Amino acid sequence: MAPAPAAPQTAPAGSWEATYDWSLEIEGTLSLDSLFLKEQTSDRLLILPVGSAEAALLDQTGKKITPFPRNQVQVAPGGETAALDAAALTGRPSTQYTVDVNRGAVIFHLGNKRMKIVMRAPIQGAATQDEIFKHSPVYRKGMEAYRPEQAAVQTIKGYGTPVKIEVYFGTWCPHCKIVVPQFMKAIAEAGSSNVSVAYVGVPRRFDQWPETRAKGVRGLPTLIFYRDGKEFSRIPGGAEDGPIETMVAQVLNSSR
Repeated sequence: MAPAPAAPQTAPAGSWEATYDWSLEIEGTLSLDSLFLKEQTSDRLLILPVGSAEAALLDQTGKKITPFPRNQVQVAPGGETAALDAAALTGRPSTQYTVDVNRGAVIFHLGNKRMKIVMRAPIQGAATQDEIFKHSPVYRKGMEAYRPEQAAVQTIKGYGTPVKIEVYFGTWCPHCKIVVPQFMKAIAEAGSSNVSVAYVGVPRRFDQWPETRAKGVRGLPTLIFYRDGKEFSRIPGGAEDGPIETMVAQVLNSSR
């Protein structure tokens, strides 16, 4: 994990925000449902292992882990934010964690269980929408919160020719975390039987990945439009000049 600025040894009352950059291994088993929340004013983390009555505060100053009762963290509905009172840590002993330099992992014990924090491996290759939601819940939450332009939705809904849209994205890509859920919501609201979507996750070094090189993908997210198996248009990554659903509608309108 990257070095953090100096921080106090007790958590102030305040807010913490969910982060999906890491995963937790519990006794060697990967747990995608465990939660990480980052303090807004530092790089400290709250770790909430799934199924555990204990939570932990990770403080990179001194490489310390402080366990405390999980019920002293108030997680907001949806799991995107939480609050922790400083009193939750008063008098609680800390232990030092160790770092696996080869994997960039943090290792510690919570109760009698061995925990390891690892960088969350990105989705790579074809993925269903449900698989994306499972890996990165922020996509589901972004989709639920978005309100697409209805004129664009109606254009997509009324498109009369079968078309396939390939969406190349990175679960690690901040811009994708905004644009792709918006696209998902527009497609869901349109409900067109003529518009099918295939999602393809790419690695961080996607410029060296054979599939994206073969497709000429140079930015993320990239949407490639096919009719009868042949590409007829694309929206390159970083080219959005308005709502993504409006750009999709424009592509479809121009191909009627």
